[in-house]
Amino acid sequence: MEVDRIDVGAKRTFSLAALDDASHRVDRRHVERLDARRLLDEAAVMQVLVADQAHERRILDVAVEAEARELRERGIPTSTLGVGGDFDERLLRDMAHEGGGNFYFIESATQIADILTSELGETLETVVRSAAIEITLPVGAHAEVLSRFRANERRDSLRIEIGNLTSAQQLQVVIAIRFASDRVGESAGMSAVLTGDAGVVGDRSELRWEYANHAANDTQSRDRIVDREVARIYAARARSEATEANRHGDYERASRVLEGTVRRIRQYAGDDPELNEIWRDLEAERPRYSTPMDATSLKARFFAAEVALKDRYPDGKGKKRAPR
Repeated sequence: MEVDRIDVGAKRTFSLAALDDASHRVDRRHVERLDARRLLDEAAVMQVLVADQAHERRILDVAVEAEARELRERGIPTSTLGVGGDFDERLLRDMAHEGGGNFYFIESATQIADILTSELGETLETVVRSAAIEITLPVGAHAEVLSRFRANERRDSLRIEIGNLTSAQQLQVVIAIRFASDRVGESAGMSAVLTGDAGVVGDRSELRWEYANHAANDTQSRDRIVDREVARIYAARARSEATEANRHGDYERASRVLEGTVRRIRQYAGDDPELNEIWRDLEAERPRYSTPMDATSLKARFFAAEVALKDRYPDGKGKKRAPR
């Protein structure tokens, strides 16, 4: 296995796992002498690091993931790109997650140029660097980020790091809030504001709720827009978990995960066509997750779940608002 890392200038770092026969190769002794910090700090130069499988875990885990976190703190995101069927997609996903960038999977090296062009384009179109959503929670409430973003919850507050935002980008971040109990008749408020490296961006938004008993809550009409977004996230999380179970040969668990999510979404789907389509798609996929998959299929399904959890297009590129 070979792992290439490409550093493009000092604004964005790309890690590329290239596994096709045309991959560039270097002598193992040269790989052992490479200094990761020098490679990452070298500005205005595109560099390629190639390592075999025996060295991948040491180079990437010890050097690149740590450097990715440090670079993110300095405002330099790290994105990763896996090609073919012989690389560790979980490792590349984690590197991009820690580095505040994006993880991509492609089946052919011919697609690399398109992904790099898209990433460089996003860098040039960045309008808010190191963006985060700062949320003030109701007293006694706890929140969980269901989407795939780093988050820190403190007492009555939550900070969600969403990385750099580009011009006209659209992004949905789904969170679940668990409210304090035994407060029927009281009200609760939450506020959220977008921040970046230059401070607060835009106005603070506020929401308010009224605590009610179970009977009153059950009679309230559902917000179908929220239901659909939550269902898509639950479906993506189920696919990700089922992929891991399939990878380890636990086909029964993979089937149970999808079956449980189907049942969960059906409970509130009603006659909504989009919600019913979400659970029916999951149900139709269940037999595939219940049988062995080849490496490329596992990676493709893992990638599909990950981009859905980050609200990006199926090819991994960021979503854009349609021009008016």
